[in-house]
Amino acid sequence: MNLDNIIGVSESRYDDFGFIVIPTTHWHLRDIIHDEVKPSNELRVKTWFEKFDALLDSSLPFHKTGIAHIICRAIARGKPEYPMFLDMLPASELERVFTRAAEKGLGIEINSADMTYDANEEDAVLRIFKIAKGCGCRFYLGNDAHDVKTLEVSLEIFDRAIGKIGLEEKDKFIIE
Repeated sequence: MNLDNIIGVSESRYDDFGFIVIPTTHWHLRDIIHDEVKPSNELRVKTWFEKFDALLDSSLPFHKTGIAHIICRAIARGKPEYPMFLDMLPASELERVFTRAAEKGLGIEINSADMTYDANEEDAVLRIFKIAKGCGCRFYLGNDAHDVKTLEVSLEIFDRAIGKIGLEEKDKFIIE
């Protein structure tokens, strides 16, 4: 999804894919969030919700669509600001978008990179996924591994995340 919230898959190609994954948080790429060099956290919060809403407003076949790494660190201005940024996402707005996502059947990715957080980030990270679970969202696991070592520890990371979020079999996103 680019700066203008254009999704990189045309409607005419939806049937060509068994699973479509859309990232809305690749803000470290040029011209994805704003022309500003260092956009404020307030602008980033606004953008996070605008992009999520744009995805939900699209014509995507949600029964086979997932949203990739909804809270990757690229959304914050830096590592120290990451948990602060996540805490700035209002629970009421998170509930609104996650309720819409659940109603449409959109899958929510639990990305292994997002689940390798520092102790001071844990509450902020898990809050997002627990709100999504409470709204009825379904989840799938995604591995953003860039090396073999990351792949080797993924199962452990996912098991820990599933337990901490409190996910059960009924919370699994299954492509229909």
